Amino acid sequence: MNSLHRTASRAKRTTAWIDVISSSRPPPEDHATLVMNRVRVAFEALKNGTTDIAYFDRLAACINVGLIRSEDIDPLCEQTMLTAIQAMGRVDDIFGRHKRYGFHGPDLETVTDAVNLYEEILRNSTPHQMEAAVEESARRMIVQLSDER
Repeated sequence: MNSLHRTASRAKRTTAWIDVISSSRPPPEDHATLVMNRVRVAFEALKNGTTDIAYFDRLAACINVGLIRSEDIDPLCEQTMLTAIQAMGRVDDIFGRHKRYGFHGPDLETVTDAVNLYEEILRNSTPHQMEAAVEESARRMIVQLSDER
């Protein structure tokens, strides 16, 4: 190991503790608020009959990540997210028939509960936990797509 490499290696090691500490803290309040504002705007757009798939994808992604996190939290939380995933499937079916997103009454309540639960999960999880849940959600989606083919 030459001295230049050794110096660079030491510099990396001296700041590694910052990453560990920051990933184990809850996210800053403004970050959670920003994320939830985007999720709630997407939810409102779907309720209002949008045709923009980006809103559907945003809301579905948050529910999927919420499912992954809820598996580590509580079976009731997990059931709430699973029910919301089924409701989002019906929302997608409505889009397939009418070319606009929309909710049936019970599905609207179910997804409202899931969005509220996701907010609690987001505000009480560390960035590391949320990042791991996003990665696991992406992995499961890839597996699901490959199984469908």
